[in-house]
Amino acid sequence: MAKTKKVKVPTSPNTSTEKSVSISTSSELEKHIRSLEADRRALIEERARLQSSETDPSEKPMQEIYNLSNRIIDLTKEITKLRHPKKADDTTSHSSTSNPNVVGIGDVIKVRRYLEEGEDVVTIKLVSVLLSNTNGVDEVSVDAPLGKAVNGKELNKPFTVVVSSSYSYQAVVEAITK
Repeated sequence: MAKTKKVKVPTSPNTSTEKSVSISTSSELEKHIRSLEADRRALIEERARLQSSETDPSEKPMQEIYNLSNRIIDLTKEITKLRHPKKADDTTSHSSTSNPNVVGIGDVIKVRRYLEEGEDVVTIKLVSVLLSNTNGVDEVSVDAPLGKAVNGKELNKPFTVVVSSSYSYQAVVEAITK
């Protein structure tokens, strides 16, 4: 029995339209995800080309760069929803340390970041106010992009870190020490 999913599909670098896609097998789902990932990479390349142009900053197409960035974020969210349908909807923010699988202030966490340049793993302590580097662990404020994004997230659930209107990346919490 085929499942029908309504997804946003890019029609140009700056716009998208919703359409229903019939997905009856996991291979069709993977094919659709690969197509979205290819579209996302193309948008990232186009944004990088526009940002690195040798023109006067006042002549750069900032609105187009902004629109491309928003489309990249939308595609990243859509890919996450398709890969992790039950996990992508959990956006609850927790500051409590009662659940050992939920990040809260004061927790030391290991985060795998999927950046444009490649992936890396960082160990951080989530704090309410940035103080210093303690015991080899970088403290990250809940007001920083990574801190905002990771606060309240559950272990092994992917999330998006929005650094600026033109840059974001995916990440996942791999370990939590309370």
